[in-house]
Amino acid sequence: MKQRLAAYTAEVFFPEREKFTAPLLLLPGLWTGSWIWQEVAWGFSQRGWACWALDLYEPHAARRRGDISLDDHLTTITTAAAAFDCPPIVIGFDLGSLLSLLVATRVQPRALICISPMLPCHWQPDLRPALPLVRLATLPALLWDRAHPPPSRRLARNFLFHTLPAGLHDQLYDQLEPDSGRVVRTLTRGQTDFPAIPLPCPSLIVWGQEDRMVPAPAVSWLADTLHATSLSYPDQGHWLLAGPQAASLVAGVHRWLIRSLGEALLLSLEEDE
Repeated sequence: MKQRLAAYTAEVFFPEREKFTAPLLLLPGLWTGSWIWQEVAWGFSQRGWACWALDLYEPHAARRRGDISLDDHLTTITTAAAAFDCPPIVIGFDLGSLLSLLVATRVQPRALICISPMLPCHWQPDLRPALPLVRLATLPALLWDRAHPPPSRRLARNFLFHTLPAGLHDQLYDQLEPDSGRVVRTLTRGQTDFPAIPLPCPSLIVWGQEDRMVPAPAVSWLADTLHATSLSYPDQGHWLLAGPQAASLVAGVHRWLIRSLGEALLLSLEEDE
């Protein structure tokens, strides 16, 4: 169901019986929205977590999408997080992972989880940006702050969905929508400050070893540099949020949260294993 969170709209998944003292604030990736969290949020809610999947573009519906910046997204997340009664656990996917890192000192979350993190190119200058980000069709968006189109269906299958069951490819692709060219230009050509180390909370980096959008060396470097725990999945690609992998992702993140935050996280001493 949709509910208001501060001045924004979030897709909310409430458990039958809430078990934890912190909600999960879920941040989407490029070309996506709150819909990407449906399987994962349902899995978390079954374990007792209250999940709030934020739509980053809904607050800016009256603006040209290409004009929206990373700073606009950070302001949205900061305002939304402040609406909770206690600091949330922030979970980001793809671009949402980068945003979660950049907003950490503002929000002071209980924990950070970065899934398939999308990193600015200048953080790892030896690694070229993924083809879906920089191609001929996207140059107007990158040069003149226009809406950045999703990759073609073929590129999406090869870079985003290639380890998912084929039956999911079209279903997911048909929900993708243009993103901000200004945001993508920042990722590929701009400068973004690296988050302050140490991070203000326990952090987990989750990634697929067959990810073609963000190479494994870049993710390993990020986890090492941030002194974060790393959780990797063999034979999995970029899109870890759908299909058979979604249940394994929920179980792995749930276990890490319980072990990292301990009994202070629990509303009761019962733990749903």
